[in-house]
This record gives sequence, C-alpha cells and structure tokens, in this order.
Amino acid sequence: MFSAEGGAVTQTVYADDVFAAWAYNGTGSAQTIVSGQNISGFGGLIKIKSRSNGSLDHFLASTARGVNQKISTNTTSGSSSAANSVTAFNTNGFTLGSSTDVNQSGQSFIAWVLRQARGFFQTVSFVGNGTTQTVGHGLRKAPGMVVIKRTDTTGDWAVWHRSATTGYYLLMNSTAAESNSSAATMFGNNKITVDPTSSIITVGSHSAVNALNGTYEVHIYAHNTDSDGLIYCSSFTTDGSGKATVAIGWEPQALEVKPTSATGNWIDLDVIRGWSLAASDNQLYPNSVIAEAAVASGNPMPGGFEFKGANSTTYVYVAFRRRNKPITSGTQIFKPQVRVGTGAVAIVTGFGFTPDIIISQGEASSSEPPFLTDRLRGPTMELLTSSQNAETAYANDITEIGMDGFTVGSGSGGHANTSGKTYTDLAFRRAAGVIEQVPYVGTGVARTVAHDLAVTPEVVMVKNRTTGGIDWATFYSDATKYLALNDPGVGGTSSTRWNNTSPTSTVFTVGTATSVNALNDQYIALLFASKAGVLKIGTYLGSHVATNIDCGFAAPARLVIATTLDYFGINYWRFAESAHGLANEIGRLTTAGAWETGGLAPFATGFTLTTNNSFNQSAKYYLYLAFA
Repeated sequence: MFSAEGGAVTQTVYADDVFAAWAYNGTGSAQTIVSGQNISGFGGLIKIKSRSNGSLDHFLASTARGVNQKISTNTTSGSSSAANSVTAFNTNGFTLGSSTDVNQSGQSFIAWVLRQARGFFQTVSFVGNGTTQTVGHGLRKAPGMVVIKRTDTTGDWAVWHRSATTGYYLLMNSTAAESNSSAATMFGNNKITVDPTSSIITVGSHSAVNALNGTYEVHIYAHNTDSDGLIYCSSFTTDGSGKATVAIGWEPQALEVKPTSATGNWIDLDVIRGWSLAASDNQLYPNSVIAEAAVASGNPMPGGFEFKGANSTTYVYVAFRRRNKPITSGTQIFKPQVRVGTGAVAIVTGFGFTPDIIISQGEASSSEPPFLTDRLRGPTMELLTSSQNAETAYANDITEIGMDGFTVGSGSGGHANTSGKTYTDLAFRRAAGVIEQVPYVGTGVARTVAHDLAVTPEVVMVKNRTTGGIDWATFYSDATKYLALNDPGVGGTSSTRWNNTSPTSTVFTVGTATSVNALNDQYIALLFASKAGVLKIGTYLGSHVATNIDCGFAAPARLVIATTLDYFGINYWRFAESAHGLANEIGRLTTAGAWETGGLAPFATGFTLTTNNSFNQSAKYYLYLAFA
C-alpha cells in the first residue's frame, strides 16, 4: 500500500492493484485473464511464459509497444508482430488470442502483470541519438532496477541494478556475471557511469541502449523502502551451504533474482506456481526458453524470504509484496463447497477468489479424516486436524492450488478423492487483519514469533510439522491456558505453551513445549482476528434453548467453527457451513468420521443455536469463529 498521485488526485495503491502472478491454461481460443490490474488505464507490462513447453519463448507485451507485439528476454531479437497474442489491455487484466506463444491448447502458462504506478514500476520508450542522453521517467522514486531493450533490431537486454557493484551492469538474456566492460557507454555519459535518479536515466552510446535512431523500451522498477512499499531491490550473499535469510520488512509473493559474483541464470519465483516450504520450488529462467524446473529455492516468510542457491555467492533481486488490499467481505476470503470424489484427476473451481488454505474432510469417513493443506507449505503437504501426526506428503490428494480452486489427484492412498465419496472443502484466503499463517523453526527457548496479521490475533493454532505424537496447541484469550484442536480431552494450564504472554499486533510468544517450540522442529501457526462484516470471534454460554447469535453480518454466517471452552473437560471442535446448510450436517475437526445433523440455523446477522447439544449444551461456555 502506498499513495500514488494521479493529477490532483491521491490514491491508495495496494499490491493487488499493481501486480499479479497469474497462472492459466492455454485453450487455443481467445480468453480474457482477469488478474485485477487496470492496464488499459495506467499502462504496464505483461510477462508470459509457458511453464510446460520448453520451446516457447518468454513473451513480453507492453502498452508502450501496443497489442500483438512480442519481445523475449531469452533472445536478442527486436520487437516483432505476433498476431492473436495479447490482443487487448483491459481495466482488470488482458485478453489473449489463439496464438501458440501465449495460449497453446493443453499447456500451462504464468503471467506476471505489472501495472504502472509511481513508486512501483514504469515503462517508457525513447529514440537513440548515438551519443549520450538522459531519458525521463515519472517513477518519483530512485529506481532499483532498470532494464533496456532495443526494439527495432537485435540487441542485448541491458540491466542496471542498484545493488550490483558500482559501475557494473548485467544482461538479462545472459547467464554472465556482472561486468564493467564499456560500462560508461551503457549506463553513463561515455566517460563515467551515472546512476539513475528519481527522474532520469543516463545512457551512453552503446548500441544496446542508444544507437542513432534506434528505438528502445525501458522497464523501471522502483526501490521503495517505505513501510507500505510494494517493491524492493537489493542484494544478499549466501553462506557456505548456499542459504541466505533476507529481511525486507514484508512478505513477498514473487522474486526475480540473479547471481552477480558468478555465472548463473536469472530466476523467477512466485507463490502461485510454487515457491513454498516444500522440498522444491518451481523456477523459470528469463534468459532461457526451457520449461519450469523443480529446484530447492527457499521460501517467503513474514518480513522477507529465505533463499537457497549457489554456495557463497552474491545475488541481486527484485521482490514484489504479497497481496495486501483490505478485505471488505467474507466472500473475498472464504467459501465452502461439497463435491463427490471421482478417483480421477479433477479441477475443483468456483470459489470466487484465489485460495491459500484448504481444509478438506470426507464426510462420515474414518478413513478420510479432516486435513489442512496450503500454498505456503506446498499443496501436497497435509496436516490432519484430528491427529497428532507430523506433516505428511500425499501425492494423490490436493496436488495444486490454483487461481480459483485446486486440483485433486487420483486419491489413491490419500484422503481427498475416493470415487463416490462425498467431501466438504473449506477454502480460505490469507488476508491481513483476518487470517494469517506463520512458519517458524523452534529454538527450545521461550521466544517471540513475528507475524503479518497487522492486528492482535484472538485465536492462534500451532502444529509441529516435524515430530509426530504431538498435539495441536490453541490459544484463546488466556495465555496461561491452551486447548488442542485434535484431542477433545487435551487442555489445561501451562506456561510452556504461550510463556504466559498474550500476543500483540506484531508477535506471538511461545514457551518451551514440544507442541510449539522444540529445538530445530518446523512449525506452522494459524492466526485469526475479528473484522467487522467478515469474521467474528466470540463466546457464548450454552443454554439448550434456541438463541440468536448476532455477529453484525449483513447476511447469515456461512461457516461457524465452535468448541466448548473447558480447559479441563471435553472440547470437540465442530463446524457447520452453508454448502450443506447450517441446519444440516455438522463436521468435526477434532475426530474423523463423526458427522451429525442439526445444531445451528441461519440468522439474519449471524447464526441461531438450536436445542441440539452439539453447539448449545446447557451451562457450557463456547468459543466460536463465524465467517460472513
């Protein structure tokens, strides 16, 4: 989020407005990609690459050159006509024609969509003069990276990066390390190199950047260090094992990175294709035509990212901030669906948003218990909400989380797609102020864990991913007590769960218990907070009498998760959702195979407790999370 001026108007701009990594499947017929950015109104750049076809070039379309025009970072070719490719720039994305370059039937593609905005990104064009000149831009921030491509004929992709060695440049179409050869004729005045400023870029006489009467396109990426900045350009050096932890102040959704001290590919990573805590990540290489490759690359995290690459090597990078537009409706972050398994690969869609977290449960099936998977850990990595088990990989359950749903495999040996069985899927989107996930590594010593929820969480659920036989730990209200999601009989008083310290808007605290902080064990935390009209977290006293619970919603709740709040008794975590109807089947997160009927009914601004004991046992206090 930042303020960008448009004439006399100041607008608040969020990551969702100016950037998207958008995965799609080629159809061979015209299709419109609704990625959410107003490219026709503000201008911008669309970078497309087939993930699956290693013979299709990177395809860059820009408003500077117009529709049906192609340049490719993996070649030195100039701009060329590409009929039926990117045929329109729209107010909410772009339109594709039938061209194989961008829409080959049966192939998977990724598009990075960059909308122009001051303090974020701009693309400009100019005509070379063969000597030296300055090229104006309206970024209003000192650039972090500048990429220049000659468009009328062949030429290298010249790259200036603020964190490359002073006086050195890179080539985007090459694996070469940074170079200072003829550097003053690239980004300079032919005598000395000159760094770009917040208003101009200086180019020398090199034909790659300023040949007489040559035409050029410039991509200018800001380096925005403001707390609400959406883009960050810097460098890091890996240790002797090839690892680096990089702090930028927020969690990125995409990363472009290049080694400068050694030869190596440019690497594009994004969370949509798979940049996660999983063992490997899906890399694409702007300098190469090859298809997506699975390589361990690190992962995003609150405040920055971890990277895995070559040993003891310096890299430069551009990072793009995670979606951060405020949520105004529950339908933007949650939807339940009911489906019947097929035993064959299938795509489940219709959620209306890009999900990050999926909870799936086979109804009344002890062999297919409720499990949680998510984009951050990798979609094949499951945690059973009803079990002490460590994280386990299931290759045939949810295999990919897409733009509007997810893909299920054959279901063989798993929990998600047995032919003829009915499943309930709860899809959630991570959103500041409502739902957040935090991965962390245990230290064995009481500590704080940073989070990006941006408000104080009311409920925190933690699971040890590494060690089996360990309960989930759940916090609500009282940092001296805990509940377990998986076991109705576990809970009580303990200083080793939350170290008797309540969470804040920036951190939560864990003690020394194995369930939350064993040395070197991997953990995932889910954080929840109330937001008006979206999520209500609260308590009520059961009475076994029909009672309306007013959540302040504009319509009945679509999901209610509730448990008795008895730290020394029996606490089943139950849920009811609108796909079945709140008054119909009730699922349990605590145990597999146990489904009930009744318990809740719709209420105009929330939900109604019936006389069913599932949600309304007399004289019992309940904790609930209700989603609008």
